[in-house]
Amino acid sequence: TNIDRWCIVANGGCSPIALQIAQRSVESTAPFQRKVTNVILSSVPRLPFFFSSTDPEKVAKSYKTLCGLVGKLFWWYSCRNRGAFIQKFSEKNLVADPKNLGDKWRINCYDTARINGGKSKYSTFAFLAGILQDGCSKSLLALKNSDVKVDIIKGKDVRKNRARSWFWQKKKKREG
Repeated sequence: TNIDRWCIVANGGCSPIALQIAQRSVESTAPFQRKVTNVILSSVPRLPFFFSSTDPEKVAKSYKTLCGLVGKLFWWYSCRNRGAFIQKFSEKNLVADPKNLGDKWRINCYDTARINGGKSKYSTFAFLAGILQDGCSKSLLALKNSDVKVDIIKGKDVRKNRARSWFWQKKKKREG
């Protein structure tokens, strides 16, 4: 079996990863030889996510904080009761209908979180710190005049995602 064409599928905040891999394929800097021909993005973030970038110092500070006591507490809280928080978060923020998660969603997430002594928490912390919010302008420009087809899949759920990183929000002063 020889695969001549590659398709990348990404969901949500992982869209920049798919776009960067496709960009590297177009620029022939990818660690693989076959060309990416299609990128499918599902449940994409709002448009500003793709064009604005974050301050690298803020991202590093957030990641360092998450790798400390705060992150350990968050990870413990997320995994306690065999992933009860993961289930609630997923139902609230990832799907329109909780039934779409299926019967094994919670246990699969919990088991994955516990693999290798919980080291997967560091990729989660990097995501939460905003490491992927680096802007996608370069990737989009590289793909603009290429043969790579980019498709976006949007579901019926048009709720605004209320999940926000508290690292990026400034405290509001109370008016007295």
